[in-house]
Amino acid sequence: MVFGHVGRFYDQKNHLFLIDIFEAIAKRNPDSVLLLVGDGVLKPAVGEKVKAKALEQKVLFMGLRDDVHRLMQAMDLFLLPSKFEGLPVTLVEAQAAGLPCVVSEAVPREADLGCGLIGFLPLGNPTLWAENVDTKATNRLGANETVKTAGFDIRTTARRLEEFYCGMRSQSQ
Repeated sequence: MVFGHVGRFYDQKNHLFLIDIFEAIAKRNPDSVLLLVGDGVLKPAVGEKVKAKALEQKVLFMGLRDDVHRLMQAMDLFLLPSKFEGLPVTLVEAQAAGLPCVVSEAVPREADLGCGLIGFLPLGNPTLWAENVDTKATNRLGANETVKTAGFDIRTTARRLEEFYCGMRSQSQ
């Protein structure tokens, strides 16, 4: 299985706990790999933890990318063990890709766009996360329509914005 995470290497994203989660996953599923997409100040510390846990062959640091949508197609499950979040855009993107997600309870419930792809878990127990990744559904069909219905479609958003500005212009005349 290919697990993935997209985010800046900052304390908020909780990469150090993510490595603990992946270690527990790899014990259960030795053929697993973890793709880490992003960059940031904590990347060296995360790299050291990966080395200390002898996971160098299983954890791939992908760096900053402009093809995240393609990488998400390669992933089987998206992990987001954040300590705190607003509305994570990467989580919207993951759902649009039909990618099952396991996220921390610190992620607002509004981030679940109704695709049936998100599971919320408490922080603190990597084994609990490893047990729950095995049970996430992997049906990726139709999720993009649900995301569009939730209002995250560029065409719909552009049309609304255009209507707003045209309405403003006609009011000022």
